[in-house]
Amino acid sequence: MRNQFVSAIIFVASFIPGAATAQENGPIIIPEQLQKLALEFPIAKRLDIDWNKAEPNDAGRYLGFLAAVNQVAITVANSHDRKEPNDVDFLAALSIQCIWPTNKPPLVEKSWPFQEAAFYNATVREAILKAVGPSAKDLPDRIEKLGTVAYAASGGDLPTQPDQYYKSVFDAQSLTGSK
Repeated sequence: MRNQFVSAIIFVASFIPGAATAQENGPIIIPEQLQKLALEFPIAKRLDIDWNKAEPNDAGRYLGFLAAVNQVAITVANSHDRKEPNDVDFLAALSIQCIWPTNKPPLVEKSWPFQEAAFYNATVREAILKAVGPSAKDLPDRIEKLGTVAYAASGGDLPTQPDQYYKSVFDAQSLTGSK
């Protein structure tokens, strides 16, 4: 049932017009590559979504979070002169959002509700792009150097103190206005 519901969300999202890098308000397309990768991680669980008891707003929260992850991945990819994110950029974005590796502290979780508007709001997408810090942009190289399995086993190498994380990796405080 869960996979059918998630598949239905992905199917519907794939027909929404727009581009992942749209500069105007309106829905964006979540890249299929990210949708498939997202199924490997406990994103719904971290968002407190139970697909067996899901309500309509749960689908919006899930797609909104994926849109936010996509914005982070775009920033990371662009810093490596890639027009489109690849798998390692998406993994880096999931790491930056404190989803992967699974033992990461939830440093940016409080900003997720704000970030969910990235699915339809250009201002939020732009704010997410600006929140990505210099250490985040180097993350794909570190993941590739170690390999995804070794990187995940290591628990990652990003700061675990909130102030350091917000300064060098992802400024979640700028998104919530709690600076």
